[in-house]
Amino acid sequence: MDLSEEKGDMEADEKEMIENVFEFNDTVAEDVMVHRTDMVLLWAEDTDEEVVKTIEDSGLSRFPVCGEDADDILGILSSRDYFLNSRHPKPKPIRELLRPAYFVPGSVRADVLFRDMQSKKVHMAIVVDEYGGTSGLLTMEDLLEEIVGNIYDEFDRQKDQEIVQQGSNLWRISGSAELDEVAAALGMEFPEDEESETLGGLVFDQLPVIPEDGPCQVEVDTHGLHIQVESIADRRVEWALVSKLPEEKEDG
Repeated sequence: MDLSEEKGDMEADEKEMIENVFEFNDTVAEDVMVHRTDMVLLWAEDTDEEVVKTIEDSGLSRFPVCGEDADDILGILSSRDYFLNSRHPKPKPIRELLRPAYFVPGSVRADVLFRDMQSKKVHMAIVVDEYGGTSGLLTMEDLLEEIVGNIYDEFDRQKDQEIVQQGSNLWRISGSAELDEVAAALGMEFPEDEESETLGGLVFDQLPVIPEDGPCQVEVDTHGLHIQVESIADRRVEWALVSKLPEEKEDG
């Protein structure tokens, strides 16, 4: 790469970062959070084997620990604290290792939240709804990624791509992929009044009942797309194969 190309790439990166900063000021917590259905949780009554398996399988470094349900968050467990404690001759129970949970409303501005988390040296925030229930969670890293793009710390494992092109007119897409991302990848647009936010939601809007968990053979044609669901997990679309319909066969 010559200097002119390198300079061009740097200018493009700087421009994107500046644009992201302005967008960041209009972003709120619920725009950035991981939804409660996708949160990786630990439970106060988990065995050591269950805790270790969750930590290893997820590759994450911090976990909300729940009591009775996901709305009963007792605190945050650091995997580092857990493993250091496990080496002690008389390890403490999980409840004694928890750090206080930091709760925020979904409407708080991301830039305000970022500064507050920085000043309090908090790494994870639990987002709650107007009734005090858990809506989701976000981390300092999630907020930083809104500005500088994806970053990964030493504990992170890169997430599987949600949209993978497998042919000239075939994509394998996660049910949790947002429709604007699907539209961008497929070079199309969804109607402005479309109420679904994810591919899975779009599929379920076409079905009279939610299929059972496991391998699935449900197929729907909608918005000019043929969607073949591969699997359902926790009453949500896990993966689907998506292709564009010929124009004369478009439905919806």
